Amino acid sequence: MTKEFFKTLNNTLSSDPNKVNRIIVSTFLSLNKLNPKNSSLINKLIIREGEEDWEEYCRFKKYFHSYQQEFSFEDLIEIFERIVSPADKKVNGAIYTPDLIKSYIIEQVTTNSTIDLAQALVCDVACGCGGFLYSYARFLRESYALSYEYIYRELIYGVDIASYSIERSAITLSLLAIGEGEDSDFQFNLKEGNSLNFDWRAEFERVGQQDGFDLVIGNPPYVCAKNILAETRALLERWPVSSSGNPDLYIPFFQIGLEALNENGILGYITVNSFTRSVNGRKLREYFHKASFALTIVDFGGEQVFKGRTTYTCICIIGKQPRPFVQYCLNSSTRLSMLTANDFVHIPYDTLTDHSGWILSQANIKTVLHRLRSSGSTLEQVAEIRGGFATLKNQIFVFTPRAETPTHFLLETKTKATYWIERGICRNAIKANSLKTDADFDTYLEKIIFPYQYRLNETPLFVNEPTINRRVVPLEETELATRYPDAYHYLCDHREELALRDKGETRNYPAWYAYGRSQGLNVQGHKLLFPHISDRPYFVYTPDTELLFYTGFSIVSWNVRTLKILQKVLSSDLFWFFVRHSSKPYSGDYFGLGKNYIKDFSIPVFNKKEEDYLLMCTDPDEINAFLATKYNVFLPIIVNQLAVVTE
Repeated sequence: MTKEFFKTLNNTLSSDPNKVNRIIVSTFLSLNKLNPKNSSLINKLIIREGEEDWEEYCRFKKYFHSYQQEFSFEDLIEIFERIVSPADKKVNGAIYTPDLIKSYIIEQVTTNSTIDLAQALVCDVACGCGGFLYSYARFLRESYALSYEYIYRELIYGVDIASYSIERSAITLSLLAIGEGEDSDFQFNLKEGNSLNFDWRAEFERVGQQDGFDLVIGNPPYVCAKNILAETRALLERWPVSSSGNPDLYIPFFQIGLEALNENGILGYITVNSFTRSVNGRKLREYFHKASFALTIVDFGGEQVFKGRTTYTCICIIGKQPRPFVQYCLNSSTRLSMLTANDFVHIPYDTLTDHSGWILSQANIKTVLHRLRSSGSTLEQVAEIRGGFATLKNQIFVFTPRAETPTHFLLETKTKATYWIERGICRNAIKANSLKTDADFDTYLEKIIFPYQYRLNETPLFVNEPTINRRVVPLEETELATRYPDAYHYLCDHREELALRDKGETRNYPAWYAYGRSQGLNVQGHKLLFPHISDRPYFVYTPDTELLFYTGFSIVSWNVRTLKILQKVLSSDLFWFFVRHSSKPYSGDYFGLGKNYIKDFSIPVFNKKEEDYLLMCTDPDEINAFLATKYNVFLPIIVNQLAVVTE
């Protein structure tokens, strides 16, 4: 089903979940020629001629039938999951899981389980609209000839925070049974609840009796840290795995699922893959390592598995019985059915670094990565790595002058309104991820309104570091209005829009016209600018010691020679090999270049002759060959790996 199809659905269907359920269920029954008699849950959802929603139902059925002839169960589940309101998706992380992913997870957890599956208790701890429960129920029916009545009453369990999701799960499971000849009122183990504080053993008597589930399967909610509600954030504190960095919502669901299992249980998730390297995954890595869980990861890298969502995912199969190594494979979702044991590498837990991130790669690659990490001082030790500014309203502060005078720049807004802004309040600024070569500066250089002033610290902290000996503070409003009346007038005209930053929570800003964040305002020195994500290494030198930048990072030093040498090293295939195997992947073969991903890359000690050679040499192949000797690595490993991934 296409994006346009769901856009039309969201624009035409009611926002009332019950009305939506009635229209969808009635259409499903009609197109599949099903006529249930005994299921009260389904019968109350059937729209009959003459009822209030009849005309809307007829329009929807006609539209659906014009789009496709069949209405399958996977279509039903996808529609239920994808017509969740955007607001709920944002805070609850609802998302449709493709059938091939569900099938692989179910195959893996059942194959690895030693339990009699005809008796095994299975749970989806964030079941959404029942996609995983549907697939597992079908598996049990086909494999063990069990009745759906027995499967629903005795074996499968689901919890979700949204009541309409629980109802839709019951609807989906009821329709599954009806479609295969079981038409009755079923007893479900489905409950509305928040898994962050849900007591599984107390809420489900049989689960308590056997001290947990045998299998946990599902797709934990993905909500990034900035979108997590305050009450949810408070609940995250209950889970130790969420105590590093700014945790995303999926992270505690590993601990939730594993603690809901009995001692021989197995968990199978499709989830975000960044926990292996991210700061907020640090405690989760420690949790896996300390328990030596039997963790198997099928990593999809930068592949986009979910329709309409930019997420980078992996499948995790985790047994609670200890195992001293992690099994890992980088693979495409389309090749899941072809995976064999030979596709996986075994990586001992004791060789993984929980704090800085796991490098889950083949043995020869690990050797190269070790040498790239340990052949000298780290990049972080050699030079300062700094992030750019964050106004949270760049369209107000950052501009390209349309004209200029000796005293002013002309700013034009998106609505074509024009303002003259005093030169004295403006600074040079540039978007770091626009730069590819040194020649790009003239093309992309912008101005930023900078309502700040520098003040020297009374007692210098470090005599040789001018940046540290000054601080940045906002101009007092009276001074701003007096010294820069035109800029002040412009900012006042946009005060209401500035107040919307941080969802309106700007009362703690030092001034209403201050930037949204204080970072990146005091980056003084020569710089190598580079993007926050990229498909290859771009490190662009600027001698402008006061240049401000955004959407990227800079390596800062007062030593120009050092920066020029770093530029050659960081533009090499060796550095990019390190990034590809140590950083977070994005779609389009892009990788993250944040400080935490690159700071541990080592810089060898070069003598004067070697430095001169690097500064003089312009042939990338010669530079790669020279650096390979300094890092003591076999260059063909690097070249061949980069060639494979770019083909």
